[in-house]
Amino acid sequence: MAEYIRGPAHYFVLRPSNITPVEAAGITLAAMTSYKAIHHIAKVEPEQTVFVNGGSSATGIFAIQIAKAKGARVVATASAKNEQFIRKLGVDEVCHNLFFQRVQVLISTFQFIDYTQGPLHEFLAQHVPDPKYHVIFDAVGLTDPSLFTWCENYLALDGIFISNNPYPKDLSASELWQGAKSLFAMFVPAWLGGVNRRYS
Repeated sequence: MAEYIRGPAHYFVLRPSNITPVEAAGITLAAMTSYKAIHHIAKVEPEQTVFVNGGSSATGIFAIQIAKAKGARVVATASAKNEQFIRKLGVDEVCHNLFFQRVQVLISTFQFIDYTQGPLHEFLAQHVPDPKYHVIFDAVGLTDPSLFTWCENYLALDGIFISNNPYPKDLSASELWQGAKSLFAMFVPAWLGGVNRRYS
């Protein structure tokens, strides 16, 4: 909201000429949210599998790229209309020159799941990945807790479920009820019937 701001020089970078001021303003929050989730909270390591729900969302596109840069295998969801956009991120491209450089790098593969084809948690429970996901990053912030409450089927025992925080679409009774169920699922310990996976 200020025309001028003062701060330490290392807090600032020059805006690339191919990015508008509006785009630049949005990049920082989305990118830092994803970076914190993938790098600091999940501590993703090479060869782990990361599932990004909402791969075409602002935080989703950064989560995919950050996980890929860390050497993870990435699986993402989006609607069919956004499939090509997601694929253009380059996650399914293979860099053959890495082999000749004799560098041991896991080249990320990419799978696409169209979440509009049915309940996502049911699809994942019926198509259990092998190995199970090490990280699930819900970049959408679903109020329906099903993706988390069913995650023991597809999230590794030592894995972590990270959410952008469930945010109701409106203040209807059904949305508020979904939000209450989400809070219950997140904070009830496994010995009291909660989900036996970490949540952040």
